[in-house]
Amino acid sequence: MTHSLLKDWRKLGISYRIGAEETGIPRSVLYGFLHGQKKLGQRSNPEPIIRAYLESKRPALVVETPPMAKELFGLGLTVKQAAEALKLPKGDLYRYLAQGKWPNQQTVDAFRVWLDQSKERGKKKMLTKISLTEEVLYNFGLKRDPFTNEMESTEDIFDMRELARAEKKILIAAEKNGWVAVTGPVGSGKTTLLKRVEARLAKKKEIVIIKPRIIEKQYLGASHVCDSILQDMGTNAVLTHRTLEYKARLVGRTLEEAYRDGKKVVIVIDEAHLLRPEALLALKRIYEFEIGFKKLLSIILVGQQGLARQLKSNFELAEVSQRVDLYELGSLNGAVGAYIEHKLSRAGLNGADKDIFDRAALKAIGDRADTPLSVNNLAALALITAHDLSEKHVTGEIVKGIQGSF
Repeated sequence: MTHSLLKDWRKLGISYRIGAEETGIPRSVLYGFLHGQKKLGQRSNPEPIIRAYLESKRPALVVETPPMAKELFGLGLTVKQAAEALKLPKGDLYRYLAQGKWPNQQTVDAFRVWLDQSKERGKKKMLTKISLTEEVLYNFGLKRDPFTNEMESTEDIFDMRELARAEKKILIAAEKNGWVAVTGPVGSGKTTLLKRVEARLAKKKEIVIIKPRIIEKQYLGASHVCDSILQDMGTNAVLTHRTLEYKARLVGRTLEEAYRDGKKVVIVIDEAHLLRPEALLALKRIYEFEIGFKKLLSIILVGQQGLARQLKSNFELAEVSQRVDLYELGSLNGAVGAYIEHKLSRAGLNGADKDIFDRAALKAIGDRADTPLSVNNLAALALITAHDLSEKHVTGEIVKGIQGSF
């Protein structure tokens, strides 16, 4: 009578020769045991060894889930970060996320817990706009709220060294038909930078600025980019129901004409961290339009850190990354005092003491906030708190007593 393990052995499709080599049991003994033929003189029972061997050969249990790669990337996180946190091989985790097939439920649960924790950490860093009431403004002798980011002219912009370097890179790219990407955290001054750059470029008659108007940048594709170029350059061709091939050829001819007329075409895309890899690859194809060795357009991308992570870690974008001049914005770099003074002076002190924030307060703000937007919110909240305490100046103790993350 055959042994019950023979069915498992056949199900796994293991040959007796390989099984004998891997278990160390003679082939004749192995075969005889599974087929119920105990050999004369056989003293030891091979069953424990065979049972353990079969267990090791059984495929790992596969737990299926919907693909979760988009959830990870949607939070601006990378496979590398998740793999390091969960102590998993990066290639294995990428496969689990993309295919939705996991080795066990424990790994799925560990990933979901880590993802939820990452979401919570992201929530804690979110900034809430703080506005000053008329009563608070009057208390400190201010004409208007100094910590709003409403720009009425280029004089309202604080001249940060980081922004100045980024601006220089963008202007060189526009002049030399280059491709530059500027990234930074929320509140690091990207929008301010873009306004200043566009104002400067608009003064140059030879510059033609192309700005795709699609609001949801994650849906921007090659066809949208072609439409934007053709429409902003005044092409009268009917584009409805035209193929991408037709539009691309028309874009090529239009750019060539602009080049011969001495025009410099600059594509500007804000919120570029929302762009999908396909859109970045489409931009690369358009960027390859040239006459001889001369590129026919420049590309300026501005977005959050997720764009930088894509360019540095997504192997699909290697051909894009090699062409893009990436510049990552940092912080105010110790210029918090000068920044607040600038904001107060632009708002109009209206007879107020320019030292509304004492030295200790400026240091305390610098210790807790490092981007223009976060400084704006913390400084505004400090003014509100000082007003509630009937103080005419903001002190270090007031700033330190404010709860929350900035």
